[in-house]
Amino acid sequence: MHWVLGIYSKLKRLEALSDMESVSQGRKIMKNKTTLSIIIYVIVFSVGFFGGFSYLENVLDPYLYTFRINAKQIVYVFVFIYSIIALYPFLNDGLNNLKKVDLNEIISVLFIVALLGFIIMVSFDLDSSKSENTNSQIAISIIFSPIIEELYCRCALIFLINKYLNIENIVCILISASVFSLYHYKNFMGADLNYIICYLLIYFILGIGCSYLYLQSDNIFSPIILHIIWNVCAIGGSLFL
Repeated sequence: MHWVLGIYSKLKRLEALSDMESVSQGRKIMKNKTTLSIIIYVIVFSVGFFGGFSYLENVLDPYLYTFRINAKQIVYVFVFIYSIIALYPFLNDGLNNLKKVDLNEIISVLFIVALLGFIIMVSFDLDSSKSENTNSQIAISIIFSPIIEELYCRCALIFLINKYLNIENIVCILISASVFSLYHYKNFMGADLNYIICYLLIYFILGIGCSYLYLQSDNIFSPIILHIIWNVCAIGGSLFL
C-alpha cells in the first residue's frame, strides 16, 4: 500500500512539474509573440512616418471624398487602433498599476519642461503663434496624438532598445527623445530654420521628460498624462493668447 502511495505522490509531483514547465513555455511563447508584434509595429509606424501614411491618405481620398470623410483622420484612427492592439500589454499593465503614477512628479516635470521651453523660445526670440484649430484637430492633439506617440516613442522604442542594446537609461532617454522630436519635424516643414530648431529643441526637452517619467514609474500612463496636459496648454495658448 505504501509503494502505491509513493508512486501516486511521484506522479503528482511530475504532473505539477509538467504544469510549471508548460506555464513557463507558454510565457516564453507569449513574450516572443509580444516582441515580434512590437518589431512589426515599429517597422509599420516608421514606414508610415516616412511617407506611407501620406500615400495611404492619397489612395483613400478619392473614395472617401464622395462621403465628405477626411482620409487623414481615417488613417489617424487606424494608426490609433493598431497602436492600442499592438501595445495592449503595456496599457493593460499600466491600468493594473495606476498606483505607480505620481501626479506630483508629473506636475514637477511639466513645470521644468515648460520653464526650459520658455527659455528656449526667449533665446530664439520667438512668440507662441496663434493658430486655427478645428474640433477634430483639437481632439487628435489632446487624445489620439499623446497616446500614439507615447506608445511608439516610449513603449515600443524603449522596449526594443532595452532588449537588444546594453546601454544606460540616460542614453535610452536621449534616443527616445530624439526620435520624438524628429517625429514632429513634419509640423514645421517650410518654416523658418530658426523656428524649426527652436521647436525641435522644445519637443526634445518634452521627450526627455516623458521618457524619464516612463522609466521612473514603469507605467506608460505617466508620460501620456504629461503629454496630454502639455498639448492642452499648448492649444489653449494658441487659441487665446
